Amino acid sequence: MYIVDILISGAIGTLTGMGVGGGGLMVTYLTAVKGVDVKEARIVNLLFFVFASFSALTYYAKRRNTDGRTVIILALSGIAGSYPGSLAARMMPEDVLAKVFGAFLLISSFYVFIRSFRKDNKKSEKCRK
Repeated sequence: MYIVDILISGAIGTLTGMGVGGGGLMVTYLTAVKGVDVKEARIVNLLFFVFASFSALTYYAKRRNTDGRTVIILALSGIAGSYPGSLAARMMPEDVLAKVFGAFLLISSFYVFIRSFRKDNKKSEKCRK
């Protein structure tokens, strides 16, 4: 069974390196396939994301594909919001957390899907300057 976990994690890591929110996929895999509760899956996801994204970050940083100012602003904002978010998640019942997480995934997936059909998708180019 571990071989399946290794293959799935590798595939999710590949998607993370491509910029696809691999964390959402990891939580979905852990909860839907492995039967892990949402709160535990969230912790595994955070650890997975740290290591998987660091690998991709080193690749992109070497090629200077990112705007350093944008990265710093977003990273600091993310750091500031992560602690209150973890407190809120800890206080939420597991079923509510699962619904909030699922709704977020649906909304963000729908948004990305719809934007992919736009011909004048210039916003994504701003981060690469």
